[in-house]
Amino acid sequence: MAKTVLTKPEKSLFAKDGKYATHVAYYRIWFDFLAMSPSYELARKFNSGEWSDEDEAKRPADFERVLKVYADLGDVQRLLFRDWWLNQAFDAFGYQGKKPLVQKVAYVAPWKDRDPHFGAAADQFIDGPWNETGRQRTLIVAIPIGLTRNLISRHINNMLDQIPAKQRTLWKVPAKYRLQATNLHHQSYMRYLSVLWHRCQFPDDQLWKIGARAKVSRTYSHRLHPKVDNDSHRLDPKVDNGQHDEMDDKVRLKILTHRAIERGKMMAENAARGVFPSYKKCPHAISFDLEELKKLWRDRRRWQRAERKRRKLLMDSTIGADGLTT
Repeated sequence: MAKTVLTKPEKSLFAKDGKYATHVAYYRIWFDFLAMSPSYELARKFNSGEWSDEDEAKRPADFERVLKVYADLGDVQRLLFRDWWLNQAFDAFGYQGKKPLVQKVAYVAPWKDRDPHFGAAADQFIDGPWNETGRQRTLIVAIPIGLTRNLISRHINNMLDQIPAKQRTLWKVPAKYRLQATNLHHQSYMRYLSVLWHRCQFPDDQLWKIGARAKVSRTYSHRLHPKVDNDSHRLDPKVDNGQHDEMDDKVRLKILTHRAIERGKMMAENAARGVFPSYKKCPHAISFDLEELKKLWRDRRRWQRAERKRRKLLMDSTIGADGLTT
């Protein structure tokens, strides 16, 4: 079992040991998809000595690749996200250097000595922040601060428009694992995770009911508040009255749900191979055992709730011992 290392809440999730990270919310989803992946669970068993003949029979053709990802990202079943992120995953996902930011180089005023002041400030910028953020292409401008913000913004935008687009990209020392999509869709990925989880919890339910529970579609999954809108075409998974006017909606929701489940499976299996977010067909994905996944996910959630409760009690007792609370 992975060693649990308590992480101080005040630690930043975005910077650590000379590296910085962006889009941490998406790595949070990656974390949960790893926990749903049967290939990644095989890697955990392989590393923990729980390997069996049954596991060997499931071994995917590209298992070495999954094992490499596991070596970098580790066990996700018995860790809270913050601990996993800061103590295990950050080094694999973080970019080298500090995050580039817009910052002041110098302030020039009529009463200041122009040469030594501006020269020293420029040297400090080049030797410090400019180097630390990867020597990015940087436009140094003089902004008369008495101008309106709109005018300042317009002038800067005009200057940027004159620079070729290919030169207006940040240069980063590549992280070992990077998000594969340029247009990220947080709600969609959460929906795929949710529908996969609901499929495990209700394996005997019709697909349209799974979709309604997981809120796969706003059109069909949400029953509107009766006091606001008495729309009978919203499907309720707890009520199946078999009315004819609901049949088309159920068919459409069934199709949407099936697609979302398949995408969720591929996202989990691709995540285990270091590719996220992607629901492209994973050539060596292995089948999902819904009963096994249900038990795995419930045990994980139960452990996480108990661990959070334990930490809260520990924190409360520590604060009380320090005399900080009444």
